Amino acid sequence: MSQKIDIRNILKFNGSYFHIWKHKLTFLILNEKLWTLVEGIETKPIPPIAIQKIVRVQPLPYIGVGNIFHWEERDSLSFTIINNIIDNFVVSHI
Repeated sequence: MSQKIDIRNILKFNGSYFHIWKHKLTFLILNEKLWTLVEGIETKPIPPIAIQKIVRVQPLPYIGVGNIFHWEERDSLSFTIINNIIDNFVVSHI
């Protein structure tokens, strides 16, 4: 998933004008279809075998490792976007 995302129009958050930065970040995350992931609505798929061990149920339909990898790629992308639009000064205080 090596896609290019244009973050040039979003100033790095430096502690000022949070409401503007948040507004621009929100639209970027929505545009990249990462909102449900960032908000925690979409969670990492659990492999069926792990669920079966926890709750001891009958075999479940195969989720597929591809779905887990896809989620992990999108999760990494969302962290990268957010990390790249926060000033180092602010990061050092998180």
